Parts: sequence; C-alpha cells; structure tokens
Amino acid sequence: MRKIYVPTVSEYGSGAGEVWVCADPVQVIKEAVEQFSASQVLVVTEETVWEAVRSKVGDSFQNYPVLILKPGEETKSVEGLTKIWAKLTEIQADRSCLLINLGGGIISDLGGFAASCWKRGIRYFNIPTTLLAQVDASVGGKTGINFSGFKNQIGTFSVPSLVLISTLWFDTLGQRQITSGYVEMLKHGLVNDLGFWNICVKLPESSEEWEDRIYRSIQIKLHIVKQDPYDQHFRQVLNFGHTVGHALESVAFHEGVEIFHGEAVAFGILIETMLSETYCGLNKSEKEEILNRIYSLKIDFQGIKEKFNETVFIKSLFQDKKNSHNQITMTGLSKIGFAKTGVVVQVGDVLKTIYQVLD
Repeated sequence: MRKIYVPTVSEYGSGAGEVWVCADPVQVIKEAVEQFSASQVLVVTEETVWEAVRSKVGDSFQNYPVLILKPGEETKSVEGLTKIWAKLTEIQADRSCLLINLGGGIISDLGGFAASCWKRGIRYFNIPTTLLAQVDASVGGKTGINFSGFKNQIGTFSVPSLVLISTLWFDTLGQRQITSGYVEMLKHGLVNDLGFWNICVKLPESSEEWEDRIYRSIQIKLHIVKQDPYDQHFRQVLNFGHTVGHALESVAFHEGVEIFHGEAVAFGILIETMLSETYCGLNKSEKEEILNRIYSLKIDFQGIKEKFNETVFIKSLFQDKKNSHNQITMTGLSKIGFAKTGVVVQVGDVLKTIYQVLD
C-alpha cells in the first residue's frame, strides 16, 4: 500500500489527511475506521454503487448504519444534503462521529459538504469507486452541490481525513466510466506534467499500471492544490476543459441527455485547446496532438449535437466560478504541461468553435 500525505492545517488551511492507494481496500477499512475512534459511523452511498460493491466490502460496514441515496445529479442537491443530516440526527451523531462516502464523485462532493457543515465540521473518509472520483472529486478538498441547474454552485473547502483508493472496484465499471476518469488523468498531464501526458498514450492494461498512473495523477493534483488550496489563482489550471464542460453538463441536464462528467470535460478540452491556439499561443502541432488523443477515446457526442441548447449553454457559461466582472474566463494552454489561468474569451468564439466540432 502506498500513501500520499495531505498537507497539515497550517500548510493547507482546512484539515489534514492521507490518500492510500492499495490493491484491496477491504483489508484496511476496519483498520482505518478503528484508528479514528469515532463515536458513531455513518456510511453514505447510492443505490447502484451499493448493489455493485456490497459483496466486495463483505462485513466491513455491517455494524454501521448505511444511508442509500438515489443515483444521479439530482441527489447532489439541498434535498440530498437534508437526507444525510436527517440520518445524522437520527443516530445522534456528535462532533466525534465519522462519515464514510462510498461511491463516485457525486457522493464524494455531497457527503464531504454534509460533513463539513454538520456541527461545524466532522471527519470524513472518501472511498471512491469510480476512476473519475479517485483522481478528481475525492481528493483536493472541494465539496459541494448543484443549485438551480448549475454545477457546484454551493460548497466548501474541506479535506477528507482519508481517501482510500483501489482498482478493486474497476470490474463494476463500464468502459464509458473508465474513459471518463481517464480524461481527468490526461488533463493533469496537459496542465502540469508533460512526462505524464506522454506516458498516458493509451489506457493501462494491468492493475499495477493503473495503480502507478492513479498514484502519479493524484500527486500532480495535490502538488497544484498545495500551492493554492482555496482556488484563487494557480489551482484554476485544474479547470482546463471545465468552463465548457460544466456548461455542457447543464445543457445535458436541461435536455435530458446522458453524459458523464469526464465526457463533458473531454469535449471542453477539445474546445479550449482550439481556443488556446488563438488566445494563448498554443502551437498547431501540439494542438493537433491533443485533439487526436482526445478523439482516440471515441467518445460519442451525438446526443449533445442533436440537442445542443445555445441559450442554456450561454447562461451556464456566465455562472462559471472563474468569471469576473461579467467576463467569460477560462484556463488555456500555452504548451503541453503549461496552463494559463484567467484567459478572457469571447462568447462568440466559444460558440463558433463548438459548432465547428459538432459539425
């Protein structure tokens, strides 16, 4: 088992913890819980995850109440928060209790937010069961919910006490989920590590290869987060592909189109890479290299093409957290491995590029 140390309170500002990357998390779940001497433990998960992994976790959670929520973005809401807080109230959870989030990014974001607010903050674990959550949502200390149809509008910065990562769950995932997570790994290379980008030419073939790349991907993210934990400047490099990607997710939600977060980010990477040539001086050969790598993942954007809602998209663009003074601000690339934050772009250029890709 490999461990990654997460900065202390004085270094980070909102807690301390560790990330454990291991082959079989079941062996260490009990050990991890016991070392925190929690007064109560509540496990939060969702229906499809619980059905898929229940047999894998064995009796690890048999002595703890399990709150099973409905799957989907609708759960990442005020209503979802209320259900967690109601359960914590029911079990009389005090400030020494522990919340365990078992699931993908929705559960990590929602459960982390609930924990950060309960009695002004309790400890929580993330056990991410998707590749996307392992390399993105479960680490870095961002929590939150969607609001009024817009992504991650309300949330907190709160570091989980532990993130327990394993490839054990991978056989419960479909290819789209694997690809979705891999997009975020590619993004980490694009914005901060040319060497990692070059390694990630194709998906790993063994558990050992997966563990190596997941470990490195998380190291890159935490290296960035440590320099700017509250997302004021440098950390925004991690938003590459997300200005367009989040707006696309809002369109998908509004139009009833199924799209995974990583798929939306992949589309965002395509658009923001093309815009980077104009706005950041990205050279043509590197632009083509990035586009070809993303297209090689063979993500299907047909649903978005058929139901792209320009009005909803533009409205969502102006809700992006990076914006300032009513200007659309994205992260771009000056070259592979070097991102530039605070790039002000024109809505017309964004839309023109989108229609070029969807054509």
